[in-house]
Amino acid sequence: MYHRVAHLPPNLARPTYNVPPGRFEAQLRGLLQRGFEPWPLRKILEFHRRGKPIPRRAFVVTFDDAFDNVYQFAWPVLERLGVPATLFLATAYLDSPNPFPMDNWELAGSERVPSVCWRPLTTDHCREMQSSGLIELAAHTHTHRDFRGRPEAFAEDLRRCLAELRKWFGMEDATFAFPYGEKKLGFSSPELVSVAKNVGVLCGLTTESALVRPRDDCFGWGRTSALSVVSPHMTPTFLATETNSGLEKPSFFSP
Repeated sequence: MYHRVAHLPPNLARPTYNVPPGRFEAQLRGLLQRGFEPWPLRKILEFHRRGKPIPRRAFVVTFDDAFDNVYQFAWPVLERLGVPATLFLATAYLDSPNPFPMDNWELAGSERVPSVCWRPLTTDHCREMQSSGLIELAAHTHTHRDFRGRPEAFAEDLRRCLAELRKWFGMEDATFAFPYGEKKLGFSSPELVSVAKNVGVLCGLTTESALVRPRDDCFGWGRTSALSVVSPHMTPTFLATETNSGLEKPSFFSP
């Protein structure tokens, strides 16, 4: 799981949830060199639905929120390496000149740093990546708000997100990741899982760093991470170790 992929501004507060482009490429190259195989999320879901075994070293790359730096810096790496990825879009902020309201970096929106460090994706850049066949756009609610204890608001917001994906990108169905996503804090509670299933998304990924077993409900799958993100200090060796952790039995996989 990634969020921001941007260069570090010198002598300023580092961006939160950020992996610099060079480190991002090193992480993916490290996984590929160690025999890991990148799969689209939908392929994992199809194998899961049909009860087919998932290769031990299959992995999925995802991005939450959808910063435009994913287009500027991450997508060229993904193309160069042939790695597919899923972008979970908070659709209310597409084409916005303002930072995400949930961006907790103190310099987001500041003229002291390039806007590419914090600017949301544009619809044109989304279409360009989607047309490559390597990038899948997906749902992350419309407004990325805290929906704990507000199932009706969550349902309305998620339906709006799906309508935007259909309107702008012609998508008839979508995968989904819960905003914030932590189970233990209630961001992907059973109540919200039930709503997501009723709305009709294909899955509900969380931010929990947990192994996924073949019979686990895909509305509770975790994602390999450290401190809820793939952090900038993670070396390829450490990332490979985390991704392969606990996989002595081939029945386990970790998206």
